[in-house]
Amino acid sequence: MKKVISFIVVLTLLFSIPGISLAAESQSASTFKAAVDSQTILRFFVGKTIYYVNGSQRTLDVAPFIRENRTHLPIRFVAESLGATVSWDQVKKEVTIVLNGTTIKLWIGQSTAQVNGSSVPIDSSNPQVTPIIVQSRTFIPIRFVLEALNSEVIWDSADYSITVKYPRLTTSATMLTYENPTYGFRINYPQGWTGQQGQVMGLDAFVFSSPGGTSVSVVIENLPYPMTLDEYVSSGITVLKQAFPDINFIESSATTLAGLPAHRLEYTCTVEGRTFKRMQTAVIKGSKAYIVTYEAEISIFPNDLGTAQDMINSFAFI
Repeated sequence: MKKVISFIVVLTLLFSIPGISLAAESQSASTFKAAVDSQTILRFFVGKTIYYVNGSQRTLDVAPFIRENRTHLPIRFVAESLGATVSWDQVKKEVTIVLNGTTIKLWIGQSTAQVNGSSVPIDSSNPQVTPIIVQSRTFIPIRFVLEALNSEVIWDSADYSITVKYPRLTTSATMLTYENPTYGFRINYPQGWTGQQGQVMGLDAFVFSSPGGTSVSVVIENLPYPMTLDEYVSSGITVLKQAFPDINFIESSATTLAGLPAHRLEYTCTVEGRTFKRMQTAVIKGSKAYIVTYEAEISIFPNDLGTAQDMINSFAFI
């Protein structure tokens, strides 16, 4: 039986693929700019009832807390601060959040949510992570919901604060759109980055490299047999542990990609004596798995993180 190997793609192999120019595929140029003054910035603190909306101090009824190693915030305060509508069904114990065309449904005590009608695990690595009612307030695992609403979530362990930026700002650089009709996907990448197409370990790979040494890749794998996303991720993590004995998993959580349930994995590992950090998002569509990875040496990983997230967010099926 063929192993699932996509999660062990390494940077040295990606840069050495016998690539061809992506110009052979369909490309178009567009500029993505977001107005900074239109962004809403929220800041919360674990264990404190004060919070800030664009610098203005406000007060919560109940303080945020950490449960099952996930930060939980009161959903109504968060969502309404962003301009979302929140409704509550007492009979179903159901919370519905609607913001700019995205609808999220969650249920008290249930580990599965719905994002635009698709079932998505809130945290596929821990089914105990669920919405919960505390002192008559509904608390939700904040990262899952806010990232589904196109927000940036920043955790600061120094003061146990959570900063939320909505909407997530895109880069002001000119972006090119790469479309691949063979595999039916498209992704934006910045002008000035180079693109290559080739194979890594027998898998088709599309790598976009920055002048500064970072990269975003799309790898496609034909699944050896029908499997769920959880099964795919579990198999990939097992292979990663075998390939990199020093691997350090930073995050493993449910997310969405191209409107479908996906899984994000963030970790560091050593390749040929150099320490790399990777942020990988995997999604299954039909009989194929698509893995979008941002990768860099750990010292320069933050340099293009925002751009990489914009690229990942732009990934879509055509």
